[in-house]
Amino acid sequence: MTIGGDEEFMRRLHRCPEHIRKIFQSIDAYLVGLDDVTTRIDKKQEGRTYYRGGKWFCRMDPKPVEAWIGVRIHGVDPAVIETVAKVRDRPNDPHWIFVKDPGKVTDLKRMLRMAYESRTGSD
Repeated sequence: MTIGGDEEFMRRLHRCPEHIRKIFQSIDAYLVGLDDVTTRIDKKQEGRTYYRGGKWFCRMDPKPVEAWIGVRIHGVDPAVIETVAKVRDRPNDPHWIFVKDPGKVTDLKRMLRMAYESRTGSD
């Protein structure tokens, strides 16, 4: 279930190159297929955040001009994430990766599953 309007977000996604849209759609379909997952589009309608039990575990920001997806994964060691893509810190928001290689989707889904499973506790 998505909370919040996503028309502008979908326009943004459709401005991305086809391979980026396919990466996003593959990961999105995987995440929303997990139990107890809700999503929310951010206020600027630039990204989608995934929640389990009211706690975020992933955020994805497709970037049409840059041709990659910014992904923030909760609770996974940055050294492990580095096996998929280079970790780049944003000001006040560390540990983002920029995904543009469709060959990394399987590894990324494995890490997202770890983040999803970490959200069963009380953190």
